[in-house]
Amino acid sequence: MIDPERAGYERLRDEHNFKGSATAVRRYIRESKPYSQEVFMPLAFEPGEEAQVDWHEGWIEENGVHRKAQFFCMRL
Repeated sequence: MIDPERAGYERLRDEHNFKGSATAVRRYIRESKPYSQEVFMPLAFEPGEEAQVDWHEGWIEENGVHRKAQFFCMRL
């Protein structure tokens, strides 16, 4: 199995005449990996400026009969 950190070091050394150590490359790669974190952006609009729409599917009882229904929900 190929070690990507080792391969990165060898490529830097061979193709770009890198003079640093393999350890330095490994440390750089590990420290530069992106962190995954959920991001939330609060949305603020004037009334009627934007709308949020969702579709839902659920069960209702109508005249004693259960049936599947589609729901459209819009919030202004």
